[in-house]
Amino acid sequence: MLLPNKILMARAGAVGVEKASRKIAGLDSIRFLCATAVVQYHMGLFELRAGSLRSVANFTAAILDNLFNGPAAVIVFFVISGFCIHYPFRGGRPLVASSFYARRFIRIVPPALVFSLVLWGGLHDKSLLQQTVLWSIVCETIYYLIYPLLLYVQRRSSWLAIVACGYCCAIVWISTHLADLRFGAFHAVSTQPYVVFGWATWIVGLPCWLLGCWLAEAFTVFSSLPRWRLWLIRFAIYGVSILLGIVRFRFQSPWASDCVLLDLYAVPIFFWIGYEIAHYVKRAPWRVLEWGGSWSYSLYLVHPLAIPLLSAIGLTFVTKSLAMRIITSIIVFPASYGFYWVVERPSHRLAVVVARFFDKRVVSRT
Repeated sequence: MLLPNKILMARAGAVGVEKASRKIAGLDSIRFLCATAVVQYHMGLFELRAGSLRSVANFTAAILDNLFNGPAAVIVFFVISGFCIHYPFRGGRPLVASSFYARRFIRIVPPALVFSLVLWGGLHDKSLLQQTVLWSIVCETIYYLIYPLLLYVQRRSSWLAIVACGYCCAIVWISTHLADLRFGAFHAVSTQPYVVFGWATWIVGLPCWLLGCWLAEAFTVFSSLPRWRLWLIRFAIYGVSILLGIVRFRFQSPWASDCVLLDLYAVPIFFWIGYEIAHYVKRAPWRVLEWGGSWSYSLYLVHPLAIPLLSAIGLTFVTKSLAMRIITSIIVFPASYGFYWVVERPSHRLAVVVARFFDKRVVSRT
């Protein structure tokens, strides 16, 4: 099936998308750093839970407690995801819906299914989908499903208008469900405070993802900054993530929840990633970080299983010992890389094969 717009130049579709989707350096590095932040956030290496912030000791404890803001890292994932999804189709380039869906869903669904089988079948954990790390994958799948429609609308309006509509929808939803936010505010110690809206979480995260789509069109306006200025921006972005974590835990208010704060946080993330892209046009990123980013999805899926698996074989003291949690947070990296080779990488290759099959079918029809 082809979207309208003069059949979207179907004959040039496969070649055009391949050329337009050349890899952007630096994004995998950011993915890997964010996935690592999520790992440390869930491992709970610093669970100090300071009360009042009036003393230096308590304020220091609050900072240590929020050195890794997992939900903020996922928002960065959303912005990068929106960028990567729209990047091959920017500037009016063609989209073949069958190829697009095959490429996206075959990449993410099999690893997520394996995670689910281990969690629900092997560990007998009956957590709901939205109570696991798959909550963000559910959001991603919804964004993928509606992307062709968004692209159709964007080519008749603008990403700015669509982003504005996304924020309006999120504001309306949040303001009409403040009771859910109040519940989330008083249960802020939950490991998933961003998902108080359950299956409707995608509405709240949509503006962040749309900002990424807009960035795919606008990234060329960003210029390369001197390194010291870029490092200032990086430290500022990281510092704000710590501050947002402190605000969420210290102020029991629905307006201080992640659902509100992180939608605002996505705006500076938009500019930061734009400057990172411009930076890596002229400078090569660290190879080890780019390599780690290539299997960051596996890291995101595998790390929540580490402590439950160790507990299932009798090592229950792992959850109580800081030393063992540190060791576990290190072990998850080679385990995740193994998962990448066994599950994620074959899924990637299969997605490419199936997508190219649909591309060829479209070309042969025209």
